[in-house]
Amino acid sequence: MGSDTPLLVQMLLPVGRCRRRGLLLAAATLLVAQLAFTVLVAAGLVGFYGAGALVFKLLMVWIALAMTVKRLHDVGQSAWWMVAGVTALLAWTFAISLAFHALVGIEAFIPGTLSYWLSFAIVVLPALAVAIWLHAAPGDHRDNRYGPLPDGFGLSMPERASRRRSETAAA
Repeated sequence: MGSDTPLLVQMLLPVGRCRRRGLLLAAATLLVAQLAFTVLVAAGLVGFYGAGALVFKLLMVWIALAMTVKRLHDVGQSAWWMVAGVTALLAWTFAISLAFHALVGIEAFIPGTLSYWLSFAIVVLPALAVAIWLHAAPGDHRDNRYGPLPDGFGLSMPERASRRRSETAAA
């Protein structure tokens, strides 16, 4: 395991594996960071827009994507499934939007209307089902091609990535 790799670095690198515990740890960390950012924005100490806010938001998205990749690795799946899933979700959203426009008209896109919320639910439910599966699916109970069995915080790094990091730090 890459236990010599700091936790934040493990959360940033999209290699290795992540158990359900690690995914929940990452989700809680991201939630606390978002809440802290919201408090800072509400207090007027940080702007919602600007370079700093953009860097913070991109960092949050990167960590979420990296942890999703690790979770897919833990259940034995390639991260390319994310590309397939996003492509399918975009196609599904486009198809639902066209169908609602044909059936209801432009009113389907007015926030607050019944058709708007119905189309929103139809689009979001498949993504929500995948997110629930990702949190609930048991991972491989042994080492797999993406890395060793995670322990501790529920994260692991492949030996080659952990070794490469140690060699770089020693040089």
